[in-house]
Amino acid sequence: MTHDDLEKVFQTARQLLNRSWSVEAEQLVRTAIKMHPKASELHDLLGECLLRQGRWLDSLAVLLDGVRTFPEDEGLKLRLGQFLAGEGLHTAMEVFRQVEESHGSDPLVLLEIAMTLADLGDPGEAERYAQQALEVDATYYDAWIELAHIRIDAGDWRGAVQPIRRALELGEPRADLYVDLAASYLHLGFHGEAEKSLDEAERLDEGHVGLAYYRAALSASQRDQQRALRHLRRAFSGQPERLRRLFQVDRFFDSVRELPEVLEIIGTETTSSDLKILTPRRRPKR
Repeated sequence: MTHDDLEKVFQTARQLLNRSWSVEAEQLVRTAIKMHPKASELHDLLGECLLRQGRWLDSLAVLLDGVRTFPEDEGLKLRLGQFLAGEGLHTAMEVFRQVEESHGSDPLVLLEIAMTLADLGDPGEAERYAQQALEVDATYYDAWIELAHIRIDAGDWRGAVQPIRRALELGEPRADLYVDLAASYLHLGFHGEAEKSLDEAERLDEGHVGLAYYRAALSASQRDQQRALRHLRRAFSGQPERLRRLFQVDRFFDSVRELPEVLEIIGTETTSSDLKILTPRRRPKR
């Protein structure tokens, strides 16, 4: 099947969906998938055809299979997140329970359950499912990252170190992971390790939003006020609304929080968001 043939399939399927002929569109797309199994976009389209028929479970299964078959396709991951956002967390949780029964110990399903539970505010159960995913596949990169984020959200900085380091061993180095690692070390009082992690983060992305912030936190923890002020100015010159609440609760800044220079830097506005980490989950937050 050529590129032009694929375009015709998409056009025809869209026309059928626009006329509410979702069953016919499904048949067309399934035939196209058999002829062109490597076209990830067709899996996305098939999921939509099934969703139009009210077949939530089948649609979710197709999207999960698509993400599993095409792990690098961000479009499919986004569609999966949109599906969950559209149906709501509790509905998604019910659907995932059904998928868990039919798919058994599929690590992708277990991880999605963990992420949904984390978003529902149940870190204990979320961690249990993330651990189950890793028991099935100890090299599951996204599961290690999610486990770290669950523990960070719960304030378990010591527990976050090992999964972050494991993720860095398994995948490409990422600035956001090194920033999270630095934050964990900083909360544990390991200033030298925190600085090394920040150096690695800067090497990868010197403009990362958390880099200057945690350098300021490190300097404040070491009672170096001038260096802390310099890094705070840099941190709050970019996206201050993302940092104000974090600054208000981080104990690292207790020694400088009331300084006139600091109040001038951070301003007086507050945000209602409960920001604990600076990096989003792999799929969109609901």
